[in-house]
Amino acid sequence: MKDYLEGLRQRRRDRGVRGRAELVFAVLLTVTMFTFPGHPFTLTDTLFCLLMLSVVYLATWTPWLAAVASMPVLPVALFILGQSGSFFFLITALVVELLAAQGLLRLAATVAVVQGGASLLDLTDMTVSTDPVGLMLVGLTMLGGYTVGYTRYSQVRRRRELQQSLMDEQRNQRLAMARELHDLVATDLTSVVMQAQVLELHPIAAADDELHQQLADISESSRRALESLRAMLRVLNTELPEGSEDSSAPKSVQESLRATVRELKAHRFRVRQSVSLPADVQVDRQVVARVLTEMRSNAVKHSPPRSEIILTCTVAHDELVLTMSNERLPTPEEGAGDDTGLPGDLLSSHIGLASMSGRAAVARGTVTAGPEKNDPQRWRTQLKLPIVGTG
Repeated sequence: MKDYLEGLRQRRRDRGVRGRAELVFAVLLTVTMFTFPGHPFTLTDTLFCLLMLSVVYLATWTPWLAAVASMPVLPVALFILGQSGSFFFLITALVVELLAAQGLLRLAATVAVVQGGASLLDLTDMTVSTDPVGLMLVGLTMLGGYTVGYTRYSQVRRRRELQQSLMDEQRNQRLAMARELHDLVATDLTSVVMQAQVLELHPIAAADDELHQQLADISESSRRALESLRAMLRVLNTELPEGSEDSSAPKSVQESLRATVRELKAHRFRVRQSVSLPADVQVDRQVVARVLTEMRSNAVKHSPPRSEIILTCTVAHDELVLTMSNERLPTPEEGAGDDTGLPGDLLSSHIGLASMSGRAAVARGTVTAGPEKNDPQRWRTQLKLPIVGTG
């Protein structure tokens, strides 16, 4: 029974029609029936009115049942309530409108036609009426209910078609982006990994421990970049289930910090670190890893060679506070030369801070960056991320 009711709720949500306004209108109509002059209401009349309200309510839950129940409404209402029952053709018009609004156009049209025919029946005298005015009134009312319902259905259908079109367009864009990344970036990264591994085995590299370690670092960095790229390609090609986790996520914050220190030292920077974290601290590891990667990249691009980089990571006020401070090269506006020989646009895409802030915001964290107050020649980037838990 529970599954059946849940199925009804789901179908009702899918149709997008609640029927609340129609039910309120039916209640007002029923109240009008009770105040109609010259007709004392009995218990039978009251039960019939409640039955009609139930038909309107069920029209969004079980449309077919409501349609069948509404067909004999008008002749029965005239038989039970007399002339005051003639107003109940409005009830069936509401049912027709709700059926059409849910896309059950044939059923709504059938109910409207049956109501037109039923309006000719007089159960009191067991005769068929030929009143053209009454038939026209009922017909126009049914047509009005059908038109309103069809208009609502058309609007909902157009909105869903537009949403589906946008989703298809976004998916096509993701697939095109995934193909480009796979064909261009992934192929080149794979080549870098293979060449670095081959060079590690070269006799010259084998005889020079420092050179061997540098090649190993290049190979490891390229391999991690390739894993991250493949994870991104999976996201672009398919929708990941809710709660799924990227397989390239580091096992711990400490692992991300150690990898960052190794990378900075491989670039000949002097690293001073101060890390004070519980062994079982739990934060969004993916955000920490991505922000650390961007911090490291910015430090490598914008710091003088062999300068000092300060890395600190602590827990304060139920937050993980990760800070990187590095010396910064003068900007071109300050008369700086470019020691790398590379164009500035090649070294920086100018979206790093926005990317870090966006990733942190997803995990309810914040990223701040700017020159240090005491030493404007040093650049300070800080991530604050809420602690999820420990243990």
